[in-house]
Amino acid sequence: MGIINYGTFIVSALAALGLSAILATSTLVFNSIKLLGATYLIYLGITTFLRKEALTTERAELTVNDWQIYKQGLLTNLLNPKVALFFLSLLPQYVDTQSQAGSLPFFILGITFVCTSTIWSLGIAYGSSFFVGLFKKNERTKKMTNKIAGCIYIGLGLNLLRATAKTS
Repeated sequence: MGIINYGTFIVSALAALGLSAILATSTLVFNSIKLLGATYLIYLGITTFLRKEALTTERAELTVNDWQIYKQGLLTNLLNPKVALFFLSLLPQYVDTQSQAGSLPFFILGITFVCTSTIWSLGIAYGSSFFVGLFKKNERTKKMTNKIAGCIYIGLGLNLLRATAKTS
């Protein structure tokens, strides 16, 4: 399963248990998660932007281990309130609240979403491997990649700050 989809799985399970409803109705909880997520993304952006070494594509050259990569992907997904709100707004449309199955249909839809998004993520990863070969051939491009990635993280963090809770 893709790293980020572990976070999606946890969020879908929490959504089935009611976290999405809390995020949708509590401005304090929503804003707290939003600030944590935005701060984390901006931190990732700054550290990536300031990184001195160029993008590496060889496994032996990586400066982070698998556990650090896993934690980074998990935190990025868990601290994004938009993921939980996605489950709140989309999945309940397909779950019969009068059913005696309780949260089981919600869990099944969450697992289905995780499986299909994993397949999609794998397709993107394999497709993007072509571009990695291009980056390896050009030293200037390798050095600019950290700057571009850092700016993207910072932009995502700043964009997350614009999100507002939909309270009823």
